Amino acid sequence: MGAVGGLPLALTLVGRYLWSHFYKDQPYRLSAALSTLQSIEELLRLTQPASASHTAMPAEAPLSSLQAVINMSDQHVAKQAQDTLRALSIFPSKPNSFPEEAALAVAHTPVETLDTLADAGLLEGSGAGRYTLHQTIADYARLQRTDTLVEERMVSFFTLFLATHATDYNALERETDNILAAFQIAYERKMSEQLLRGVVTFALYLEVRGHYSIAETQLVRARQAALDAADQAGLAFTLLHLGRIAERRGVLNQAEQLYSEGLTVARQSQLRTTLVDLLANLSEVVLNLGEYGRAEQYAQEGLDLARELGDQQRMCVLLKSLAEVIDCHGQFERGDELYREGLALAREIDDREMMCLYLQNIGAKASKRGKHEQAMPYYQEGLSLARQMRHRQR
Repeated sequence: MGAVGGLPLALTLVGRYLWSHFYKDQPYRLSAALSTLQSIEELLRLTQPASASHTAMPAEAPLSSLQAVINMSDQHVAKQAQDTLRALSIFPSKPNSFPEEAALAVAHTPVETLDTLADAGLLEGSGAGRYTLHQTIADYARLQRTDTLVEERMVSFFTLFLATHATDYNALERETDNILAAFQIAYERKMSEQLLRGVVTFALYLEVRGHYSIAETQLVRARQAALDAADQAGLAFTLLHLGRIAERRGVLNQAEQLYSEGLTVARQSQLRTTLVDLLANLSEVVLNLGEYGRAEQYAQEGLDLARELGDQQRMCVLLKSLAEVIDCHGQFERGDELYREGLALAREIDDREMMCLYLQNIGAKASKRGKHEQAMPYYQEGLSLARQMRHRQR
């Protein structure tokens, strides 16, 4: 215990090391293992600084001891397991965890290798199908990692993960630290295409959960990547989402400027789907700035284009935008019709985000008219949906 500083992780590794010899081999192997540990102890006595004035182990000793035991355990496993450990060090360390499928894809290894590392105490389980690495083990392995393909596989895995889990917010929450780690790699290695694809997909989740600072950092990087690559579609996407962040923060003039820049890019490049999104958001911003005429113009243009494209989700968004403008003009009955049409469409396509918005707005309209009993069911349903989505803004 003294040789390893009494550290729990070190003791675990020593125990696993001895048990592997006792359980699998003859007694003479256990004796040899004990001799190995005694040699390590002698080595530590030579390398650790002594202190004449303090009987306690020096502050540097626990770390040195832990590193020595990690090295011993690492050398005890096969090269494939060693390579896997180094690959897994690309994930953020404990308390973060990562899924088994990500570990296998990034390390390019069979599942049995994970079992080997877990048996050696170098890899910890963290719930069903998940693993975690102690920070010191991760640091040790990271220093020895030389395979640059690991980084590419990390980015590729989470880019695909985002594409297939874009609306599964619970899954995105579990993997947030891993996704951000993949973004950092993509940014540092100038993997512009993957960074753009990933950030644009992840941005909506970050907005919904209120992680505006994180979203802004990633979107600014993605915008620069789009400029460097002359990617007009990527540029329009990032301007759209940066505008949304500014709007959420209440900086409406900045939001209008970003949306307008995006609108110009989308028109020039004939990015019709993105154009619809920008028109919808720009309508809402100028409405809040009191410019009802421009707001209606943007909303109507966007709705007409969404109908032309047959895009029900965007029709749903623009119906709400137009209904809000019409209400501001005092045409309440027509506004009610647009709200009902939009809510029915949101239910039909199971767009819970838009359902929340419609329920909130319809409830608010009823309350303003003094019809509180009529408003209550809308508020209650909207609140229930918002809680399910963990939507902070709603």
